[in-house]
Amino acid sequence: GYTLEIGGGAFYGCSALENVMLSENVSRIGSETFYGCGALETLILPESVTYLGSMMIRGTAVNSITIPKSVSDCGVNNSGSNYYLGPLAGASYLTAVTIEDGMEKIPDYLCSSQSLSSYITSVNIPSSVTSIGNRAFCGCDKLVNAEMPDTVTSIGENVYSQSTKLKSIKLSSTLKTIGGGAFSGCTDLQKVVIPSTVTNLGSNAFNGCTSLTDAEFNYNTQKGYTLEIGGGAFYGCSALE
Repeated sequence: GYTLEIGGGAFYGCSALENVMLSENVSRIGSETFYGCGALETLILPESVTYLGSMMIRGTAVNSITIPKSVSDCGVNNSGSNYYLGPLAGASYLTAVTIEDGMEKIPDYLCSSQSLSSYITSVNIPSSVTSIGNRAFCGCDKLVNAEMPDTVTSIGENVYSQSTKLKSIKLSSTLKTIGGGAFSGCTDLQKVVIPSTVTNLGSNAFNGCTSLTDAEFNYNTQKGYTLEIGGGAFYGCSALE
């Protein structure tokens, strides 16, 4: 019945470490645990882990990772600034993230990488997911397309904000809530279709999307949906016609 918590920086600078398979009693992985393990290519996370610390694989050679469905909480380091650095921040070889089937909520800050370049180009979200947490993909500035399954009913605040290369998004057909600032600063985003099920479009949701030329709102009066649009939702969308 023992559980293991791995403290922050536990393997910091272990430059010869190549592969890690953690045991099934690990519940927490601290911040910067594998920071500077430049030869580390493979990290297999156990089903027992519930917490991932900030920048836990910064400076490694891990190029893909699967996040177990058990993960419910993520550490974040913002050092008192407006930059939010989650568990996968600073992983300069990481391009593919897979969320394990069975996860219902993608935790806050999972891939948040403001102020450190993100190289994530692919995120696989399973149909078990119903909500995406705040800043989960904030600052993923190599992500070009974002697609979520039709099971997702809410996305959090600043969820894709500052993902500057994001050109297209496919929102869930059952989506109800789009958090404040959800796509703010996505300067390459060109078009968005708001599903008829959305009842709350948060403030500043598309603030600063300077390439956005087409915002399409679907509606369904038969089901009686009404939509509240928050202040500044399209502020600075200078290409909207």
